[in-house]
Amino acid sequence: MKRFGITLIAALMLCSTSTFAGQPSPQPRIERLTSTDQPIPASATILSEGMVQLDLPASANETKWYRIDNDTKKKLTIGLTGPTTAGVDYDLRLYHPNTAGTALQQLALSQFKTQSTEQLSYIAEAGTYYVGVTAASGLDTANPFRLVFRSSTSYDVAEPDDSPWQAPKLVLHTPFTLLNQTKDLDDDQDWQKLELGKDTPIIVATHKHDNRTIPYDGTLLHIFNEQFTPIKTIHPFMATPVNLSKGTYYLQFAGGKAGSGYSLRIKELLPPQAARVQIDKIDTEGGVAGFINYGQGNKWRVKGTISINGTAFGTNDQPIANAPVAVDISIKLGNQTITAMASTGANGTFSIPLTLEPAVGNYTFDTTVSRHYYDIVPIRFRSNDKAVSSNINDLYHFAYQIKL
Repeated sequence: MKRFGITLIAALMLCSTSTFAGQPSPQPRIERLTSTDQPIPASATILSEGMVQLDLPASANETKWYRIDNDTKKKLTIGLTGPTTAGVDYDLRLYHPNTAGTALQQLALSQFKTQSTEQLSYIAEAGTYYVGVTAASGLDTANPFRLVFRSSTSYDVAEPDDSPWQAPKLVLHTPFTLLNQTKDLDDDQDWQKLELGKDTPIIVATHKHDNRTIPYDGTLLHIFNEQFTPIKTIHPFMATPVNLSKGTYYLQFAGGKAGSGYSLRIKELLPPQAARVQIDKIDTEGGVAGFINYGQGNKWRVKGTISINGTAFGTNDQPIANAPVAVDISIKLGNQTITAMASTGANGTFSIPLTLEPAVGNYTFDTTVSRHYYDIVPIRFRSNDKAVSSNINDLYHFAYQIKL
């Protein structure tokens, strides 16, 4: 179950941990569940719950078939432990007959690259299910693999989440992200998928489930990137900083016995927040720089490549260091918005360079020698994607001039 908005608990002690049985070194090949039907096998070995099935693989690219006769709705967890022989890679899939009973439809898969240890789960209604073991690459006809399934009727709302391909999406919330989950089996694997649209520094902690009546058995959190390279391991009761770049990440919660629970807390570390900016000068190319008045008030005149220079202030109205400042200028040509960003220095100052597309020239102003064509365009400022006030609101966007 998930709840949000709870304060992060500081680490005071190091809890004992247990390593997840059959802990993979994941490097999955990307494959989505396919709608392509498989023929129902003429024969399949019946699996009995909790009984380890020792077997050798079929020939390359052929599937070894097993059957589970499920009598009531429950979570089925199937684990495959293969030999560690170099170059041997087995895949695990779960199927169910289609409505017509004429073919098999794939329900779940686990296919870690370059290894033969796999696990998947499925919330299964009563019926017949088929398990397929395929040699994706390599064969070891001397050392058998071990196949076993277990079931549980009590599981949390995140299930089935026993493989990265079944991982629910984890969304960061403000001020904190909180996730409470339980282990329904000793070998229950829990995965979460985290997608980040920007570089994101966070603090992560795992500890006891918020429901204190649920026992705690020590849970390690492993963080992998999209290529399934290990990024960080988070130990229980230790608030750990992690810098994550833009991209996709997978979180695996390892360890913990059936009936135990754990809690995950994540706090995003946001940069300092500016409350307002003061623009002191805007440099521009084309010999048109200046703070002038064309009749619509004093404004900075800009063209082409410009540099916006100013100071950012915090809520205490003092200059603020290391604060992100973004600028948005909406020009007339193509109704484009030009955006750029910089961070303030130690004294709160910043300089933001950007390049503007040409102006249209909707307005004119006559001097003694020439007629100036220009647009009036809005300029806005943000800090951490929040709008901040400024001493300027618009600009004269210079287009061209014609001698009179």
